[in-house]
Amino acid sequence: MNMKQVLAIIAVFGLLAAQAVETTVIDPSSYSVRKLELAEAAVTSIVFSSDTAWIGSRLGLYSSGIAKPDIQNFFNKENGGLPNDYVGSLAVAPNGDLWIGTDSGLAKFEAGKAPAVIPAGSPFNLCDMGGLTVDKDGVLWAGGLSMDPDGDWFVGMGLVRYDGNTWQQFLPSNSNLKRT
Repeated sequence: MNMKQVLAIIAVFGLLAAQAVETTVIDPSSYSVRKLELAEAAVTSIVFSSDTAWIGSRLGLYSSGIAKPDIQNFFNKENGGLPNDYVGSLAVAPNGDLWIGTDSGLAKFEAGKAPAVIPAGSPFNLCDMGGLTVDKDGVLWAGGLSMDPDGDWFVGMGLVRYDGNTWQQFLPSNSNLKRT
């Protein structure tokens, strides 16, 4: 993490402080003042692309510039095509795609562009997404929880690998993963 990213994190957390009802943002180039309404915008995750900080929250997804930290965009289910507003996990692929894990499934901004798309054949429809990461080859690795068929409790999805064409699910029944 470089100094610009650290400063972006500090600035963004200041902008999105949980329970902040109103925040005053001062633009360093013009010293003008504007107010942002950010009630209940607790930060849940943050990742960086080449020039953007992507910030997941309980309300949706924010983007901020890194060189000049300031909230530029806000996306949620209504305006960004996300499966739900609660964004719990994020990952950026080497090609610039942004993977977005919500509490109702997985979505992707292709090369960071909205609206989100739901990848064909995704096993995460209506699932509460857990961790996401993308390896150096652009392969997505993800985990999540799905509701059991009776709707009584959540069941772990194991580890899921997606190479852009094929979904592969690793469970205790088909791999060396251990049941806990």
